[in-house]
Amino acid sequence: MTESGEIQSRREVLEFAELMEMNLRANDYKSSWKDYTLQYLFSRLFDELAELSEQLLEPTSKILVCSDLKKIACGLDAGWFKLKPDFNLDAVLSEIADVANFLMMLVDVIKKHSGRN
Repeated sequence: MTESGEIQSRREVLEFAELMEMNLRANDYKSSWKDYTLQYLFSRLFDELAELSEQLLEPTSKILVCSDLKKIACGLDAGWFKLKPDFNLDAVLSEIADVANFLMMLVDVIKKHSGRN
């Protein structure tokens, strides 16, 4: 924080925000996420996680999408996730930005439903 109380974003945060914005702009022709339901956004978030895993992980990796995060952590410990040795970095970064965008959309819609937007 600066002396005036402003938050100075880290370089990595700004670079990641730019990736997110590039992906959002590429989809500007679609309807606004502000009209989407929470169910739709969660469904799309899981779709994007699956796309990310396809880009980054070996097909033999086991992906668990569940509400029990401890199970996912156990999967990591058990060596379930194996990175593809030849993954496409640009494609992976784009998928990660897509995941982040759906999380951002969820924040926006949840705030709207709570009356804090």
